[in-house]
Amino acid sequence: MTEIAKVKTLQGNRAVLACGDAAGCKTCAGKGFCSVQERTYEALVDEGISVELGDTVEVHLPSGQTVFSAFLVMIVPLLLFMAGFMASRRLLGLEGEGIPTLFGLAGLGLGFLLSFIYSRSRSQGSKGMPRVTRRLS
Repeated sequence: MTEIAKVKTLQGNRAVLACGDAAGCKTCAGKGFCSVQERTYEALVDEGISVELGDTVEVHLPSGQTVFSAFLVMIVPLLLFMAGFMASRRLLGLEGEGIPTLFGLAGLGLGFLLSFIYSRSRSQGSKGMPRVTRRLS
């Protein structure tokens, strides 16, 4: 998957990029009511590519990593919610939905915590990071 982004900061072979170009906003009927905002992320700059602040670049996002990250952020917390809910009813023999829902919410929180910890540990290394593949301007 490729994306177009603008270089915001540079530090060694890492760049903070921003995407979310709102060029189409001029023709949109929603104009001021839309929540389209620029989002930033970090990427590695491939060797042999010279980029400067403000340059527009093409970024390659590893497809497998993108799918896995989406799964980790969206599906794992929901699965842990269901596991907490069901386990509290079956293992503890709880009736009703109040207390099992609290166990489900605890599972949901655990899922988000695991996702956060995993993404933090991945951001320390360079494996699976987006890569700047070429300079467009």
